Amino acid sequence: MVSRAEPRHSASGRFFLRCAHHTLSAFFQGGVPAFSAGEVVNYNQTYSFLNTIIQSTTNHPFHPNSSLVNYITLYCARHKTIMKNLLLLITFLTTCCAANAQTDSIYVWNKWCAKADSPVLFATANNMVYVTSKTIKATDLAVKSLDWGLMISQPEIKNDTMSFMAMPYPKKSKRMRLTVTNKHSGKIIRTVNFTCEEPPQPIARLGTLKGTDASKKDIIAQNTLRIVFLNSLYSYPYYIKQYTLKTRIAGKDIVIPVKGNKITKEVMNLLEIAPTGVSLDFTDIKASCPDCSPRDLPNMRIWVR
Repeated sequence: MVSRAEPRHSASGRFFLRCAHHTLSAFFQGGVPAFSAGEVVNYNQTYSFLNTIIQSTTNHPFHPNSSLVNYITLYCARHKTIMKNLLLLITFLTTCCAANAQTDSIYVWNKWCAKADSPVLFATANNMVYVTSKTIKATDLAVKSLDWGLMISQPEIKNDTMSFMAMPYPKKSKRMRLTVTNKHSGKIIRTVNFTCEEPPQPIARLGTLKGTDASKKDIIAQNTLRIVFLNSLYSYPYYIKQYTLKTRIAGKDIVIPVKGNKITKEVMNLLEIAPTGVSLDFTDIKASCPDCSPRDLPNMRIWVR
């Protein structure tokens, strides 16, 4: 799943803040001398103003007892001639942090990609892209493709999430960039560089088994047939509608047709008596998906060892 962490300062923002912290702390290594009455007023006014700046620009205020805020405020109170310049610098730094935090708070992912943090689209397949943010309403966002290699449908908005179909055309362009912008200002908040993969044909698997042979203990531990896309992140929800199990035990051919993808009681009884060296052939496998017609999948054979 995509991380849903609250907006945070970017790496560059944290670097700026650490530098400010270490620089200002050097002025107070020997302790903070007593303030005059005027300097106390300056301290209180500066502390309040600084916290207001931080909160309004980053939406992520420092803790009230933050040593960084105290160092800045103490320094400004005692050195009034540079107070204005220092506060302007802090405003600039916090604004940079705000911009980076805003970028970090935009999440873009393909619903049918098994790894949500991978910007992968699948050619000749289904791609549903979601865009959401913890700090910006979906109605305030707009998306746009920058390249001929990426076509998108009209976005739809539900609650705090924007969604749209994405269609990659790798033959038209190797680049597939998508921008997320502020609908009102037109400012680009995030640019996503998608890659494209060709998904393999789906195949059937008996539960979690891999390979062409398995022990009887492992075989009877399975309860469904499932569909996989080998060596691919594609995860569109195909499901098995029917299959037929064929085998030969003690010179007798056995055929069991099944509706659905479950290992029925009749099938399980057969699996439990299947001797070592017998093949279990799953044939006539038909699969479907929410918006496609049934399709035939390759037969699957498992040897009992």
